[in-house]
Amino acid sequence: MIWGLLFELLVLVGVVVFAINLFRTARRDEPPKSQMKSEAEMIAEVYEGLRRMEERVGALETLLKDRSGSSQVNQAGENRVERGQP
Repeated sequence: MIWGLLFELLVLVGVVVFAINLFRTARRDEPPKSQMKSEAEMIAEVYEGLRRMEERVGALETLLKDRSGSSQVNQAGENRVERGQP
C-alpha cells in the first residue's frame, strides 16, 4: 500500500517537473521583440513594394490597351503596330 502511494507521488512530481521544463523551453523559444519588430518592418517593405508593382502593372496595362487599338493582325497571326507617318 505504501509503495502504491509512493509511486503515485513520484509520477505526480515527474509530471510537474516535466510541465515546468516544457513551460521554460517554450518561453525561451519566443523571438525577441527586436526580431519581431524587424520582421514587421520587412513585411511592411514587401507590402509597399507590391503596391508599387501593382501601380506599374496598371500603367503597363493602360499602355497596352492604347496600343492594341492601333494594331492589326497580319496573315501570320502576329500583332503588328501601325505607326503614323511623320
